[in-house]
Amino acid sequence: VYKRQTFNGLEGMSNCTLCPTGHVCPGWSRTQPERCPAGYVCNALGQSQPVLTCPEGYFCGEGTLTLDPADPTIHRPQPCPPGTHSPEHGTHGECE
Repeated sequence: VYKRQTFNGLEGMSNCTLCPTGHVCPGWSRTQPERCPAGYVCNALGQSQPVLTCPEGYFCGEGTLTLDPADPTIHRPQPCPPGTHSPEHGTHGECE
């Protein structure tokens, strides 16, 4: 049985791998991590659930791994298109 916040994709192996950034590993005995849900940022290793919401005025799709919109990764907060906004933090990643 693997610990929370970890996973192991290899059957029969006893070692656990910390959940990578941009992902969450809820529950026990995971074989694969889940992508961070839209509207959240998973910027640390070993998260069992997201704790940071997307910054106001930005869209955060699944797998967002940084709060920095200037980070070169594609998994960063994206600005809402002109004429739209993100009304509150953590709004499922959608701009209105």
